[in-house]
Amino acid sequence: MAQSKWFRKVTSSIIFSLLIFTTISVKANECAMQTSRKGFYLAGAGLVGSEAIQNKKFSIGAGLRIGGGITEKVLLYVEGIGSVVDQGTLQNLLTFDGQLKTQIFLWEGLYTNFGAGVAVGRVQTATILLSSAKAGFGVSGGAGYEFRVGRKFFVAPEFQVRYQRLAGTSYLTPGIGGQIGWHF
Repeated sequence: MAQSKWFRKVTSSIIFSLLIFTTISVKANECAMQTSRKGFYLAGAGLVGSEAIQNKKFSIGAGLRIGGGITEKVLLYVEGIGSVVDQGTLQNLLTFDGQLKTQIFLWEGLYTNFGAGVAVGRVQTATILLSSAKAGFGVSGGAGYEFRVGRKFFVAPEFQVRYQRLAGTSYLTPGIGGQIGWHF
């Protein structure tokens, strides 16, 4: 009996989510036909994932994207993302990654992006910085879908993989996230 109630709740939740997703998709496609990606672009970005090489722990990050659309299908922008990787025992790896990126729209709102830049990181306990900042480089790539909400505002869920090399140590973080922004 309890299992059937649980199944009904899960099924209802899935159907409701699909209905909302379909409604947003239809509205987004209608708006996308009336809008332009040319011009200035500003977005906030977020990412959650798990560092996959060194410590295989949870990671969370947030940042900003500033740039512009050079055509309807190509955006060039600078992205700055700060992130925290839980290393256990009250230690965290703090990183900042600044990259020059390109975003290419493949079909309607479906896009892929890639970039490269500099990365800086350090280890911190709850109150004390344990290591000096280590500099290196970072690269990333991702794919997502831009949903238009009105003519200029958009929401874009995204899958992304980030690689950072800091002082001889590699960090690879696949994750999911997205961006919320505005095309001016």
